[in-house]
Amino acid sequence: MSLARRAVLPVLGLAGAARRWPVAAQQRAQHNAMVASTEAARRRVERYEVEHYLEELSAARRHGQPHATAQPRAQHL
Repeated sequence: MSLARRAVLPVLGLAGAARRWPVAAQQRAQHNAMVASTEAARRRVERYEVEHYLEELSAARRHGQPHATAQPRAQHL
């Protein structure tokens, strides 16, 4: 391998990395957004379930029923 070729190879490697960086960064950003969206949806469902359970519990207590009748529902939207 010639001296000139050995001098050019690191530069080509850096140029390739520079061309690939925006694509890799975009893919990481999309992945992070999907993870955040999934977590937000899970929390919305959990919040809905808690609110629904508390409403049922409150209604059961107003009607004099023991709280054992109001069970939390496992519902996935």
